[in-house]
Amino acid sequence: MPIKGPNKWFEPRTGRVDGGGGGGDDGRMESRVHALETATAGMREDIAVIKATMATKDDMAKLRDDVHKSIADLNSSMIRWLVGLAALFGGIVTVTKIFN
Repeated sequence: MPIKGPNKWFEPRTGRVDGGGGGGDDGRMESRVHALETATAGMREDIAVIKATMATKDDMAKLRDDVHKSIADLNSSMIRWLVGLAALFGGIVTVTKIFN
């Protein structure tokens, strides 16, 4: 007898894995379980690598502070260079006017 699902009608499985009471299976259970266990082991390794290399909130906060400090230092350095270049060009213009 069809069972009504959320979006469609479907038939219950006819090839049962467990025959009911006899403890048997359809002969594919061992290979299926082995495949699942292998996949799970791989996932565990992947998750361990992700956890080991994942940045925490504290790491991100420190990185953000370092970036802000670097930008502030860069701005300060750029201002010093611009003032120095302006003084240099001003001196060049003054010396040029004196000798002409």
